[in-house]
Amino acid sequence: MSYPNLSALLEAIIYLAREPVAIDAIRKALPDVDPKEIEESIAALIEKYRQPQHGIEIREVAGGLRFATKPEHHETLKAFLQAQTPATRLSLAALE
Repeated sequence: MSYPNLSALLEAIIYLAREPVAIDAIRKALPDVDPKEIEESIAALIEKYRQPQHGIEIREVAGGLRFATKPEHHETLKAFLQAQTPATRLSLAALE
């Protein structure tokens, strides 16, 4: 089976996952897609989100992939969260 927009589907899977999602788990969810195509699409997504116009990136964490805010924005994001009513309390890990 072919997905017309594999990149968008992979982006949604990574976003949806509560924990870092392993590439093997993605392959199992998409058994009809060539594993090389999955890896190439993931690499393209990682590169896309490395660009400076994005405030988030895809990181490899704990053997999987997850979306995270970019480190250069952490101080501003921390101030934003603290200014919320009531103040939102997040650990650094949650902020990332």
